Amino acid sequence: ASDAYLKAINLDPLTVHAYMGLANICAQTGFPDQAFKWYELAAKAAPNYSAAWTSMAVMEGRRGNFKQAVPLAEKACALDPKDPVNAANLALAYHRVGRTKDRDKMYKKAEQLGYRNLANLQELFR
Repeated sequence: ASDAYLKAINLDPLTVHAYMGLANICAQTGFPDQAFKWYELAAKAAPNYSAAWTSMAVMEGRRGNFKQAVPLAEKACALDPKDPVNAANLALAYHRVGRTKDRDKMYKKAEQLGYRNLANLQELFR
């Protein structure tokens, strides 16, 4: 899959889904630094693609960079405020920096938008 994604990028450097695919492979195989770089390239290729921004926020969280995760997650929510994953990731980012009122507000928004993993999110809050 990695070779196919790289070939797609060579053919069209604005192929955002190829960057996302490479990033997802890195994220799933335990390479958050490389994953972040691929997500960042996806965001550069398609600046309004909220999935790239929320994915960067998740990677920052995995790397322990909680303060850096917040503006990335906020950007994702600003780009697509109706995406429940963006709301949930912002709630988690707020939680990790101690902004509990903002966390609770975004949790409720994620719930209203139909986020399917509320129990997992609650567990992370504990």
